Amino acid sequence: MNTMKKQAAHPLMHRIGRQEKLARIKCAGGVVCVVLCMMLGVFFPKLWFYLHDEKIEDTVITIPTETIHFQTEQSMFHTLDLMYNVPYQLIPLPLDYVRENIAITQQLVLSFLDELYEEQLLPYPVADWKFDACSPELCIAIKGADSEDRSMSLYNNQSSIVWICSLSTKSHDTITLTLDDVSGKIIQFTFSDRKQATANVEWQNTESELRRGSSFLTEYFDCEQTSFDLDLARQYTYVEMVDRMETLLAFWLRIDRYGVDYHASPVD
Repeated sequence: MNTMKKQAAHPLMHRIGRQEKLARIKCAGGVVCVVLCMMLGVFFPKLWFYLHDEKIEDTVITIPTETIHFQTEQSMFHTLDLMYNVPYQLIPLPLDYVRENIAITQQLVLSFLDELYEEQLLPYPVADWKFDACSPELCIAIKGADSEDRSMSLYNNQSSIVWICSLSTKSHDTITLTLDDVSGKIIQFTFSDRKQATANVEWQNTESELRRGSSFLTEYFDCEQTSFDLDLARQYTYVEMVDRMETLLAFWLRIDRYGVDYHASPVD
């Protein structure tokens, strides 16, 4: 009797055991699904971006630029007009442009320094000077200088390329200058004579030095003087001149114990 009951109970126990196994399997499957979802949440964005990058790796994207025209002017006057009469921004140019043009730019600078030395307007020969920096900058006119709008939009499509250079000697005398890329002319120049500036001597500036410097710069810019204003008290000259295209230009020249300084500008 007992044997029959035990034999009858076996199928039921088997069904209960199978149900418990299925429940355990479902529970484990749910845990695995949760873990997989968490892993996908972490790694799927990275995987998607990786596959997306692989897809667009060789894709060329063309951006329309019809409304922006960075054109450099073909005259030193336009560079001066941009730098003195309108707000502007300087943007460094790529290294490719530097590599292609830096040798001739530095040669123009050194030739100019050699001429200044020959004219006794610079106390040190070219061999004493070394370049600390020489970089091309895109000079573009911008809008909104007197307002909160300082956008990089071009003003009358006006732009130029200038080189900003600095040099020094072992005795820490310095030169900073700006060279117009189109004409190759140095439109701003400052020489600081550290030795004379710190010397405890009285500076004696002469009219002949200022006149000699003014004549040199007028010839350097390939112009003819139209007016000459000499101020010995403030140790500077103001010269107006006209070029072959009858364009009026001017420069201020200062020579004193601190060095030599000049800058060219358009005439208002």
